[in-house]
Amino acid sequence: MVTTPAETTVDDALESPRARAMATAVWEDCDDEEYRRHISHYRNSTLYDDAGFETLVNNLAGRITALYRSAGQPPGQPRRGLDWGSGGGASSLALRRSCGHVTSVDISSKNLDETARQFQSGQIDGAEVGFTPILADTDPSAVAARLPHPIDVFVSTSTFHVLPDRALAGQILRTGFSVMRPNAVGYVQIRYDDGTQRYRPRQGLDGYAANHLFASSWTLTEFWALLEDVGFRPVNICNMNTSSNFAGFAFRK
Repeated sequence: MVTTPAETTVDDALESPRARAMATAVWEDCDDEEYRRHISHYRNSTLYDDAGFETLVNNLAGRITALYRSAGQPPGQPRRGLDWGSGGGASSLALRRSCGHVTSVDISSKNLDETARQFQSGQIDGAEVGFTPILADTDPSAVAARLPHPIDVFVSTSTFHVLPDRALAGQILRTGFSVMRPNAVGYVQIRYDDGTQRYRPRQGLDGYAANHLFASSWTLTEFWALLEDVGFRPVNICNMNTSSNFAGFAFRK
């Protein structure tokens, strides 16, 4: 059963200094910097060489273009994008292809610095694009007041499955909904729960350091219902990866 937005609350512990410390221990202050770069999807990390990173950017840019078409939006219109959980910057660079301004949100200042560096690297063609980094705390709703403008497209990849509490997903989606224009589009990637032990959600702070890559998952029907409960109109489930149980959800406001 999926709770409604009003019923979904984040445990008080997740808004504590301890929660911030647990998150930054993995995503900011990890003892193994190469591993941190790997799980944050950096260009030229052990996960993605330069060509692989470009493929990641291109694939997501294509999905975003398909979303615009599904919403009946003409190509080339000015847009403002929001990337929640920017990591190494691939999703932000995909948004850059079609947006005049991109806001990147992450809990790690190192990831925001890397995203900014990618924006300035000159490796993505196109006109000058505005960029705003926002360092997130453990309360997603606090981000809304810091956004410079309403949003036309919301993207979050490789983020929802590492949330230490599934209730945070509802808060992030509600924050996104509150700042998105009518008929804005969105794409979120999750890890889906297929009923096996490997892909069950593993909630809580105590085991987060060991379980962060499998912390949160949903059945496909659960997450579809969560999007509807927030107020979104789900469009489809796409880009399913059955080897690692990732799936993308396209939706509109």
